[in-house]
Amino acid sequence: SKKQHSEHYLLTAALSANPTKIGLLQVQKLNASLDQFDVMDYDFHGPWEATGPTDFQSNLLTAPNSPQPKNNQFSVDSSIDTYLRAGADRSKLIVGVPFYGHGWTGVQDGGTHGLYQPATGPTADGGTANWNVISKLGYQPYRDPATGGYWVYDPTSTNLYVVDDPTEIVQKMQYVTKRDLGGAFYWSLDGDDSSGSLGAAVDLGLAGH
Repeated sequence: SKKQHSEHYLLTAALSANPTKIGLLQVQKLNASLDQFDVMDYDFHGPWEATGPTDFQSNLLTAPNSPQPKNNQFSVDSSIDTYLRAGADRSKLIVGVPFYGHGWTGVQDGGTHGLYQPATGPTADGGTANWNVISKLGYQPYRDPATGGYWVYDPTSTNLYVVDDPTEIVQKMQYVTKRDLGGAFYWSLDGDDSSGSLGAAVDLGLAGH
């Protein structure tokens, strides 16, 4: 673009949210070249962990009661902190938000409405479904105040899905604003419902940022 005296083209990269993987990157050198770090703050847990324990796939904060070993505990906050400590400009950090969720079956209530419980395998859809599908299942919704995580659970089918709802997304956008980060992106638009509830939550949460 400089050679042609044209507009500046953005150079971006989709990058891991796993602190261990981030530690393998030359973040300061990336920071000198990239316009945006598109942090994939999702898929923390999912159907590849077929027998559980069920856990959030895109929680804002680290879970104090998580049964996961320390090297398998993730959060949006921990990923952003890791990039900042490694030398990324906060204005270049873009938080990724999923418009889909992950699910397990064979999940018993366990006193936690299925959260952090063993499973017998992924749900019949392969363990992944869009928000526009999950939101119509009619399962009972729950929210974890410690992490911001949201999930739905049906004790009859023993199915549980972890997914971002509009309230959780607004909380994430407020986090972006409070920490003065570059913004947010989502994957992907076709996962939203017919009212555009998740996209509207992004706009609402970033208002004035």
